Amino acid sequence: MAFYEYYDAYNKIFDSEEHSKGIEDVWTHIGDSKFEFGKMVHATTTSTFIIGPNLAFLSKEENKKDMKELLFEKFRANPKFEIRMLILDDSVKVFKPWTEDAKASDYKFNVRVTNVLNFSLIFRDESTPEGCVLVTPIPNGCEGANRSCFLVKKKIYEKAFCKHYDEYNKIFNSQEDSKGIEDVWAQMEDHEKLDINK
Repeated sequence: MAFYEYYDAYNKIFDSEEHSKGIEDVWTHIGDSKFEFGKMVHATTTSTFIIGPNLAFLSKEENKKDMKELLFEKFRANPKFEIRMLILDDSVKVFKPWTEDAKASDYKFNVRVTNVLNFSLIFRDESTPEGCVLVTPIPNGCEGANRSCFLVKKKIYEKAFCKHYDEYNKIFNSQEDSKGIEDVWAQMEDHEKLDINK
């Protein structure tokens, strides 16, 4: 039921005439679908902007090595490839070492931290006509593989695509709504030192 509540809220973005053309695919379970994280990244050619609490699954011990290799392979295949992530602070300890490895190899990998996420989104090739965004609501208590999602293609519904992109790009670039992962990491280290010295 939660999916339809989220879906109805997002449907207000679209007018009735364009709605059927705007959302290309709707899936009730993201797991084992063509929209799995790995498949979305694999299909990306120029850049990806990855947003949301769903990134917690990347931090699981059984996933993070394979997922890091998947992302970094995009850099090795295309030196101009760019990855941006907007995450919650509970994932900082996982992605901070990734940013260090990316910096050492001169990869375009930029991670920022915020606390204003309630959706997961993956923008694929956002600067090209083939760009798209996968929108995944985060119903309380629903595991990632069981979440519903829908895909908005830029060339079919540019208005909806740009609305999503502009909102989250603004958060990413805002000094008030997000912080660089290095700054958050430094704050976490300072807090840990204070706890030790108490």
